[in-house]
Amino acid sequence: MKKLLSLIIILCLATATFAQKTKQIFVSADIDNFWNAYDKINATKDSAQQYKLLKDFYLDKGTPGLKSLIKVRNYSEKEFISWMTQYPKFWSSLKPNTLKVKSLYPKINANIQKLKKVYPDLKPATIYFSFGAFRTGGTIDGNRVLIGSELSLADKTSDESSILKNLDENIVFEVRKNWKTIFEIEGLSKFKEYLNSSDQQLCGKNFKIRSSWSFSLPNVTIGVKYFPPVTEKDMHPTQKYEQIRFVLNDKKIASILYEN
Repeated sequence: MKKLLSLIIILCLATATFAQKTKQIFVSADIDNFWNAYDKINATKDSAQQYKLLKDFYLDKGTPGLKSLIKVRNYSEKEFISWMTQYPKFWSSLKPNTLKVKSLYPKINANIQKLKKVYPDLKPATIYFSFGAFRTGGTIDGNRVLIGSELSLADKTSDESSILKNLDENIVFEVRKNWKTIFEIEGLSKFKEYLNSSDQQLCGKNFKIRSSWSFSLPNVTIGVKYFPPVTEKDMHPTQKYEQIRFVLNDKKIASILYEN
């Protein structure tokens, strides 16, 4: 809950929308639509039917928030189907959290009201709870705050074992900037905490893999590129180029080095 509150406050500020006072609006219809589509998709092995069900019961019924999330993160139907048809333990453990999201509205609203005491002319953006494809816990589009529920509503009760099964228990994660280490953690539990934090940098950047791959086992280095989100201060951000190096050991990822 603390992680979600922090994320929403940051995103509300990032919208930089100031106007007359208005009631805070929450929209979570995408959550119910997602689970309806999820059950139907996993009830069939026909891939063509799965895509049709995704479209009919989730995408076409999507709120403006879902449509914005898909646009901003450039999600594809293939990504949705891939994630929705894998990791049943994770989805089963996550579902209860998502179905009680409306119970969080009062506390979120109370924290936004505290924020308005500091920024009295702040106009609350509409907050949408949707499901993406594991590339952002939250982002913005105009005056919309877009929450990726599959990441932001996951907590210690979520069974991520099937997703993280290829990571070594003693995995080392390091972030370097200009060749200097600025962040480092060791251990799978610490890495999971990092992924669930609002400070994490691996998810949400809409990485595109470049052609620059390097295979020199046990090292695998992948070049990535992305555009930072548009802000009021930077309406035309320039494309960033970074790389991620994986070190393999006994068929598992022993370390990840993220260089930016």
